[in-house]
Amino acid sequence: MKTKLLTVALMTCAYFYSNAQVEKGSTLLGGQLGFTTQGDTSSKKNTNGQIAIRAGKAYKENRVFGINLGYAGTKNEMNSNGSEQKNTSFTAGIFNRCYKELGHDFYFFGEAGLGYSYGKTTVKEDLPSSKRKINQTSSSIGLGVTPGIAYRVLDHLHMELLIPSLLAVNYSNNKVDFDGTQQFKTNTFSFNTAFSRNPLESLGIGFSFIF
Repeated sequence: MKTKLLTVALMTCAYFYSNAQVEKGSTLLGGQLGFTTQGDTSSKKNTNGQIAIRAGKAYKENRVFGINLGYAGTKNEMNSNGSEQKNTSFTAGIFNRCYKELGHDFYFFGEAGLGYSYGKTTVKEDLPSSKRKINQTSSSIGLGVTPGIAYRVLDHLHMELLIPSLLAVNYSNNKVDFDGTQQFKTNTFSFNTAFSRNPLESLGIGFSFIF
């Protein structure tokens, strides 16, 4: 009887342990989606939207390599005049994610990623003293390390809490023109850590399907 109970217990533990792993050959599909709109004393309407998708393959147990794509846009309409500001950005990159089981259905993961981004900001000034259009474009390439927590809410669905990057290295090129005439161009190299900002301002929520 004791042997049978021990066998059942071991099989149960093995079942939970095996289901907790991201098995070799598994496919990961996921992303983030966000949209907000609001007004305040300085702007008539402020609209923000973003979408990010990712796809990867587990090349070994608890190790996933893949690609990601993203788009973000904002529009800020000023209250006192017809001025407005629009921002758009596109991103693409590759990532390598490593999972570590914390407990049943909970994981810690670390993700290293290399990405490229392109962004454009357009400001239309409609003031009595100034009517002009300002365009700023930027392109950058960066390397970052981001940790996170995942919880398996369903057999193949993980909800994720993304923590700000522990480390980010970025090189960018920026151009600014006024009414179609280029004014200046700058190149910037930056190095940031999670300790240089408030982490509560940069937390993100996402999801992944693993099957």
